[in-house]
Amino acid sequence: MVDILIDDPIDASDIESGAELSGLTLSGCDLSDADLSGADLSLTDLSDADLSGADLSNADLSLAELSNVNLSGADLSGADLGRADLSVADLTNADLRGADLTDADLTNADLRSANVYAARLDRISIYESVKQHASLSELIKKGVVREPERED
Repeated sequence: MVDILIDDPIDASDIESGAELSGLTLSGCDLSDADLSGADLSLTDLSDADLSGADLSNADLSLAELSNVNLSGADLSGADLGRADLSVADLTNADLRGADLTDADLTNADLRSANVYAARLDRISIYESVKQHASLSELIKKGVVREPERED
């Protein structure tokens, strides 16, 4: 159960594993190292939040606003990130194994050393993303992931 006080900013101690947080605005919250495994965060605004080191395994983040979020070192294995906005997100060293990123926006995201093994990457947008990770670079070379054309 989420117990939120008006004067108290939301942090990792306010949220439990498997929490129902769909549609909330948690923009700018410090949820670093939080256990959000299995949580429903669909349609949630987490823009500018710190989720570094958080456990988001098997969480539902579909249609979530995750722009400019810090997900460095986060466990997103098995998470649903379908149609999520991850533009300008820091995903360095994130574990995305088996995650569903169908139609996600990763424009200008930092994917260095992110593990995308067995992730579903259908129709993702990765224009100008930092993608210096061997597995993602190989997927682009093989045509599994296509970097979109720049629109001028």
